Amino acid sequence: QNGCTTCICKPRPCPQIRCKPCRFGYLQDSNGCQTCKCKKPVCPRFKCAPCPNGYLTDKNGCQTCQCKTAVCPLFKCVPCPNGYLTDKNGCQTCQCKP
Repeated sequence: QNGCTTCICKPRPCPQIRCKPCRFGYLQDSNGCQTCKCKKPVCPRFKCAPCPNGYLTDKNGCQTCQCKTAVCPLFKCVPCPNGYLTDKNGCQTCQCKP
């Protein structure tokens, strides 16, 4: 009709759904309708110095260049009048400071 050779269907309306809040929005299904699946944050990529214990993450779960602190073992050491030396991770050793 009116010189048109094809019909184009109107898209189906998306159903109204109630979902928990998603900080970064919702994923869409194959019809372009909202799902209740949350989008993941888009994390920036960094080139960081190596961290022996891994990296800290920010409030969005994205890696930062801040190193995690080592989980230091607990030792029962003889008392040292000047305190104890620490290792490369900043953990206490049982060696006394001079």
